[in-house]
Amino acid sequence: MITTWKHWHSAGWLGLAMVAGLLVWTVWAATVPEPEAGLLIDDFSQTKNWRVYTDRALGGSSKGKQTFEPWEGGKVLHFTGTVLPGSEGGFLQTRRSLLTSGQPINASTYGGVQIEVKGNGEEYVLMLRTRNCRRSWEFYGMRFKPTADWQVFRLPFASFAAVGVGVPLDLTALTSVALAGLGNNQPVDLWAKEIRFYG
Repeated sequence: MITTWKHWHSAGWLGLAMVAGLLVWTVWAATVPEPEAGLLIDDFSQTKNWRVYTDRALGGSSKGKQTFEPWEGGKVLHFTGTVLPGSEGGFLQTRRSLLTSGQPINASTYGGVQIEVKGNGEEYVLMLRTRNCRRSWEFYGMRFKPTADWQVFRLPFASFAAVGVGVPLDLTALTSVALAGLGNNQPVDLWAKEIRFYG
């Protein structure tokens, strides 16, 4: 069975430096049957696809790193660090481009993003960026809260919130996906086994 977030709302959240609005997701978990295969984004077999970004370029002091550990004949991503306080709130993320030959990916035939992860009980955000995200702090995001056991989360596109972007999520022009820790004094300890679009 798979955990899926069923609802969220805007209320007041500070996460990324230079984001004016505040967003907080209130979510309810439910279980659904195993989905069809969908489209694999990454199983972390190619380690060069992911890159760590911090708030240091914006005057912050958050620190983080990523390693790729052997797991069941393959590899998993291990993302660690600490999100430290900043004037606009801290952030720490690892990001993967979705561009192929310079062109964004079209995910309009899928229902959302499916991730298999485990963590430390802290809240994380899965971020999507499109051609409409022209500044570094603009993205579409949805929260998830992994425990110490491997879990599969299904994050429907319809529930992603726009941060710093004035237009709806354009599923025909996705340019990157990221896993992020946001806030102040958050210990980051996140493992990821697979990310894919589900049908």
